[in-house]
Amino acid sequence: MNKLQNWIFFIFIVGMLLVAGGCTKKDEVFVVETGETEEHTDSIKEDLENTKEKPDATSEVDTSETIEESSTQSEFIYVYVSGAVVYPGVYQMEPKARIFEAIKIAGGLRSDAYEMALNQAEILQDGQQIMIPTKEEWEAGLVPSGTESAQKEDGLVDINTADAVTLCTLPGVGETRAETIISYRTENGAFSTIEDIQNVPGIKSGLFGKIKDKIKVR
Repeated sequence: MNKLQNWIFFIFIVGMLLVAGGCTKKDEVFVVETGETEEHTDSIKEDLENTKEKPDATSEVDTSETIEESSTQSEFIYVYVSGAVVYPGVYQMEPKARIFEAIKIAGGLRSDAYEMALNQAEILQDGQQIMIPTKEEWEAGLVPSGTESAQKEDGLVDINTADAVTLCTLPGVGETRAETIISYRTENGAFSTIEDIQNVPGIKSGLFGKIKDKIKVR
């Protein structure tokens, strides 16, 4: 009986040791697996933080270029097309557009227009007035030019051909007085001398004295 008890006790001890050994191994495996999981998680977090701190430089460049292109496309110039065209008025044009394009937008030339009066291939300027004379005006010497520079090739303003914008560059001549000068020469014909401008209502000797050295007639 004692031998049987001893064997039972021995088997019990061996069983306890095996159980204890198995638990220890499971704990060790658990610890190792837990450590690997934590390290992997930290790696993922670090990658995400790096991504936030370093945005894609290419995206920034593309956005900037898009904004710049949009800004450029929004720029226009405005010109006043008047005279012998179908629809006189102020028109919005693309930068570096030509005079012939402005005339086309204004409905084209009328049948009585003198198309040779202007260089229709000329590049438009912002704020420019394009005055298309009739054949009758051309023959009478009333030939408004489309640009101020053409009116003042020698530094003088030709009072027979200058448009309202150019006339306004003279001392004491505003928009109203410039239109009065144009209306007078249209009704009465070209000025024969610079002194004839004193026949225009509102232009007396005082104003003439200020502009006489700045004007001419052909």
